[in-house]
Amino acid sequence: MFRKPIVIVAFLVNILLSPAVGLAAELLVGTAVADITPTEPVAVSGQFHLRIAKTVETPITANVIALESCEEGLARDVAIMVSCDLLYIPSEVLELIRNAIQERLPGLDTMKLFLNGTHTHTAPVLLLDKYPIPNEGVIQVEQYRAFLAQRVADAIVRAWNSRSAGSVTWGLSHAVVAYNRRAVYADGSARMYGKTDIAEFRNLEGYEDHDVNTLFFWNDSGELVGIVVNVSCPSQEVESRSAVNADFWHPVREALRERFGGQLCILGWTGASGDQSPHLMYRKAADERMRKLRRLNRLEEIARRIVRAVEDAYETVKNDRHADVPLIHKVETIQLPMRLVTEAEYIEGKVEVEKAAARIEQNSEAAVREYRRMKWYEMTVNRFNRQRTDPKPAYEMELHVLRIGDVAICTNSFELFTDYGIQMKARSKAVQTFVVQLVGPGTYLPTEKAIRGGHYSAVVHSSLVGPEGGNVLVDRTVNNINSLWTESRPKAKSEVVTKGLILDLDADRGIKVVNERVASWRNQVDSKAKTFVATRDASHKMGTGHPVLKEKVPAIGGHNTVVFRRQELINSDEDAFDHLITGSGYTWFAVMSVYSQVSGLKDVNSFFGNLRNGGKYEGFWAGLKDDNTLWMGSRNGITFGRWDKNNPQLVGPKLKKNRYYVIAGRMGAGTGKVTIELFVNGTKPVAYIPFPVNPKANSSKMAIGQERDATNHPGHESFDGELARFLMWDRPLSNLEFQKILSMLKNTYGLTNLM
Repeated sequence: MFRKPIVIVAFLVNILLSPAVGLAAELLVGTAVADITPTEPVAVSGQFHLRIAKTVETPITANVIALESCEEGLARDVAIMVSCDLLYIPSEVLELIRNAIQERLPGLDTMKLFLNGTHTHTAPVLLLDKYPIPNEGVIQVEQYRAFLAQRVADAIVRAWNSRSAGSVTWGLSHAVVAYNRRAVYADGSARMYGKTDIAEFRNLEGYEDHDVNTLFFWNDSGELVGIVVNVSCPSQEVESRSAVNADFWHPVREALRERFGGQLCILGWTGASGDQSPHLMYRKAADERMRKLRRLNRLEEIARRIVRAVEDAYETVKNDRHADVPLIHKVETIQLPMRLVTEAEYIEGKVEVEKAAARIEQNSEAAVREYRRMKWYEMTVNRFNRQRTDPKPAYEMELHVLRIGDVAICTNSFELFTDYGIQMKARSKAVQTFVVQLVGPGTYLPTEKAIRGGHYSAVVHSSLVGPEGGNVLVDRTVNNINSLWTESRPKAKSEVVTKGLILDLDADRGIKVVNERVASWRNQVDSKAKTFVATRDASHKMGTGHPVLKEKVPAIGGHNTVVFRRQELINSDEDAFDHLITGSGYTWFAVMSVYSQVSGLKDVNSFFGNLRNGGKYEGFWAGLKDDNTLWMGSRNGITFGRWDKNNPQLVGPKLKKNRYYVIAGRMGAGTGKVTIELFVNGTKPVAYIPFPVNPKANSSKMAIGQERDATNHPGHESFDGELARFLMWDRPLSNLEFQKILSMLKNTYGLTNLM
């Protein structure tokens, strides 16, 4: 039977102490649990052959803990942690969830959200074209992903909106759950799940990590409402079944709720365990005898061990509760060198693809077992072909590192071999370190000795990143962890070059909010352009209407931003900015981030401008292409062409969504040819071009979030993203002045690491 979804919501708040400034901070924490069990038959992932689950043996769930620390009313940091009974978390799924959260909680920094999979092999397929899934009678991948994203987004919203006071502590115990699953033999070869009862067997290849790391949260009534359990073992004891099953995490949760109450939210985190599994590798008879005498099945036996470890830690630390601990959350995208495919591996892959394709062509029913294997080898062939033009490919990974009290939490996207996790723990300055894998699409990351031994999980077809990338991952993770014990917060500086400053829009000041939307944004400089007003219908129909104020954003030091979704704010002064393109020149700076753009006019998604509303549309402007490639330009009114010598386009880099940048533009003074420059996070222009000044040009009203007062198509050429600060001078700043403003903005908004 397929079960109806269940929902459990609990909440708590914790009072924390900021380690950098030594002031008391309040941590708001909400928890929620939502059922993500499919309601119809579904293909399940984790094996090379297609399996259709027609029964649900246990529900699968998404478990959320959301944290926000506040200091004297100013937000300091955010962490939203979601554990899912899934094989892994594809980037497509993460993006769906983040987009859903941005729509429902526009003030929330979704980069501070991460999801992990518990690696159950009895959960729905999440990637397209991985298996030959029938078109009828089963849920399609896109359908389940949409269902999943909605359920997880709902849980996050509930967790975020249900926060109250409490305390936290952490504990460490041990349980034998994982076994190294790679057997090594006399000839140096290794084999996953290889025989250990033969004369050639020499040893298991690597270490086993039996730590059970725990976090406990109480509310202000002393009720335990949340537990995090970190075990270095994937949940794949029943991996071969054709059913939906959360594996050992289901009986773990059931037992802990029976012990501590049904309100309990339990996050299951899988530690570094790419070379581990719960399957017994030796002493099987003795283990099975004890299990049978206890009258337990294998899942119940594993759960018994984990629950005893959690209870042991709880009894030890339950009176060591902390009301003032630091919360810091760093998010960084790192580049890891990819494992290169050799020509021999390419040939092997090509041969295997051809064999599988031939079998499928001879008998279409063979696709059930051959299609996934064919696609597996096909990836290797494609990688080798890409290496011809990109000989040093890089793998991009989102790395989260958190500090909660004496605890460090670090994530990775891999099935990470345990040795790497041990290195992270050993080198960490934290009292206790939680390593969380499968925060991403989850390919194996093997060690050098594993590659020497060979076989599945260590061969190139199994891994995109090898030991070289593993070492980079360890070093970067450890450096980020240890910086949380030595770093102090950047001190904000407020020095602004005032000469020629005509516009300072600061999201911390001068914002008027009506009915939860921005009605106006007041210029902090005494100049002709006093206020920018939302002049459209506030109903927000068809992209018009008022932006939203996003308050206390941790990623930029607790400052506010204004969120634009194809909306605009207009200054009514027709002539306040005319002189900038007729001879005075200009400099502008923006502290901003971008979302996915919704194209109106192709590649024109402007975040500011003062183009004339008709004629030759002279003025200045800047925006994004549909793929978030940055651009800027000036138009002199001599010709109409969008991108010609009189209307040049300076093209910068493609901006990553949900990251904050310091963007700037500068145009020289004079009435002949001057230079226009575009800058991203630095003093070296990313693009520059000559521009012929027309002293007779007549631009118009300035808009923020749009390129002009576009009365004929409001919201049509606007951008989706955030602005925290926008400054403009009616002259080109000197290089020294430019550097001063850049440094001021980076320091003020905590962006000193931008390059």
